[in-house]
Amino acid sequence: MEWKGSGVYRITSMGKATLSASGLDSETIDCTTNGIDELTFDTEGNMTNKTIIQTGCGGSSSSLTEVSQKFTVFPGGFQAYIVLKDSDSNQFQITYTFQKQ
Repeated sequence: MEWKGSGVYRITSMGKATLSASGLDSETIDCTTNGIDELTFDTEGNMTNKTIIQTGCGGSSSSLTEVSQKFTVFPGGFQAYIVLKDSDSNQFQITYTFQKQ
């Protein structure tokens, strides 16, 4: 995936990935069925709309609600910042870093 500014992006998640976070065990996910989302971003990189086209990656459910999602660019890649909240309105931020390999 390559960031090209505002507009609509269709993102396909496929392959394997290892997720890690401070204080938690790493988790490997294997997407044998592709996940496909269609996202709309404004000129600042903030997601303004999300449509799930295909669940993929085994699907999941969560008691967390997505508050916001923003993409920022750096040389050789970009980062996705996702803010989630629980039923008590506690917020959590997840940062994904995508780099060309």
